[in-house]
Amino acid sequence: MTSPRVFDPGLQPERTLMSWQRTTLALMVGIAAAVHYVAPELGGPAAIFAGVTGIAVAVAAYAAAHRRYAKGTRELLATSTLTVSAWPMLLLSLACFAGGLIAVVFAVVVLL
Repeated sequence: MTSPRVFDPGLQPERTLMSWQRTTLALMVGIAAAVHYVAPELGGPAAIFAGVTGIAVAVAAYAAAHRRYAKGTRELLATSTLTVSAWPMLLLSLACFAGGLIAVVFAVVVLL
């Protein structure tokens, strides 16, 4: 039995996938915690809608990171070149930024 060809001895794609998985899981936990604390203050439905939307974005980013890794691995094994879109990661970054802005607004308006 022959071992598969290793295209990256440092396993960088695997590390990148795991880092994006940790980022999206942390985003989901942060959103869930924010909804838990914000829902009673802001009247429930709006906070729950924002939470469900945020978790949906995080799940989509998690799936996009996995698809990106699988596609990149296939391409690297086949051709040793990689062409993938950066849009999913840009959208996740924007979602994180928007969540941070919402947290700052919440801290300023509700907590002060």
